Parts: sequence; C-alpha cells; structure tokens
Amino acid sequence: MIEPMERFTGIKAIFFDAGNTIIFPNYRLIQRVLSSYGVGVTAEELFRLDCEQRDQYNRLAAAGEETSHLWEHYWVTLLRRAGMARDIQTEVIKELTVRSEQGALWLQVLDGTFETLDALRVSGRTLGVVSNSEGRLESFLEHVGLRPYFAFVLDSAIVGIDKPDPGIFHMALERAEVHPHEALFVGDNYPIDILGARRVGIAGVLFNPAGHEGVFDCPVIDRLSALEELLN
Repeated sequence: MIEPMERFTGIKAIFFDAGNTIIFPNYRLIQRVLSSYGVGVTAEELFRLDCEQRDQYNRLAAAGEETSHLWEHYWVTLLRRAGMARDIQTEVIKELTVRSEQGALWLQVLDGTFETLDALRVSGRTLGVVSNSEGRLESFLEHVGLRPYFAFVLDSAIVGIDKPDPGIFHMALERAEVHPHEALFVGDNYPIDILGARRVGIAGVLFNPAGHEGVFDCPVIDRLSALEELLN
C-alpha cells in the first residue's frame, strides 16, 4: 500500500468507480488493433503507460492544475505514447470506438478483485458502484461476473447526474442507507472521485496500480486488497 497511511473506522458502505478501478480496458484488444496499423507495443506496456499517465494527471490535479482538457484527450495521448503516429490516429480511435460500442473494450478484471470484493461484502458492508458511464455499465459488470457483488449500480447516463456533482454521491448514500462519515469512495480520478466525494463528506481512497508516494492528501493504494488493511 502507498502512503499516506490512514485507518477508517465505522465504515458501513464502500462505493467504487468502475473504469480503471474494478474493470480495466482490454489491453490485448487494444494491442491487436495497434498491431494491425504497424504499432509494436505489448498489452503489458499499454497497462503500464495507462497507469502512469493517470498518476501524472492526478498529481497535476492535486497540485491545483486544471486537468479537464487532459482527460478529454486521454486516449489520444495514451496511444500516441504507445507509438501511434498522428496519420493513423483517426482510424485507430474510430476502430476502438466501434469495439467499445460492441462491449468489447472494458473486460479486464485485475487479479485479487473478486477476492477483495467478496471479503468486503462478507464483512457486512454495503458495496455500490458510482460511475460516469454511457448507460451500459451494468451489462459490462454482468459480463465479467462483478455485478453480484454490488447492492446497486449508479450509471451517470441512466441516473442523469455525472460525478463530481454532489447529487450522484447523495444518491449512493440514500441507496446504501448510510451517513457520509459511514461511507468510503474508491476511484482512480482525483478531481472527479476523491474531491467529488469529499464535497459531500465521504472520505476517498485513490486507486492506481502504478501509484506512487506524492502530493495526495488521501490514501493511495496500488491494489484493491489494501482496502482491507485500511478498514481493519
């Protein structure tokens, strides 16, 4: 687990972001698409680049920098770092968009995710998903076997509220029937997840497998199983 250390007591509910927290992109699919355009990069390298890029963006946000424009162009930046030339950018993004619409992009679950969620659920805590998505998140979670672990799934496209709007966090609290100090939010995006949750009184934990000690004013974990350590 990454510092700063913190322990949470009295937590009755844990809310998770979806993308890059409990489900990740299908890096092998992305690798195959890039390979078809002559870009030589491995799935493991894509995963590492993705985690490192999110860590860099989160550090900027924690330092008070404006990062919304960086997130808007996140995928282009990532694929360019992986070796994608500008002249094939449109074609590659278009093909990946089609694969995403087919439900083939968000399919990877990191080792230890199922075991951690099972342990947290067995502990008696209510688990929920609160994510900015396009309306098909629940089906994605069903497909990879994660849906049974959660009491509810709040997909922003369905509920009509995007993080970091306080409304979607209040909705999660109501679904879990807990007070803000009894909940914990786990996500990969510092300004959207951590600061968004904090505005309504929910403590946050930043998750990134390539996370490093740094300027964050919240716990940072590099594996989901570290949540059990924070809660014990």
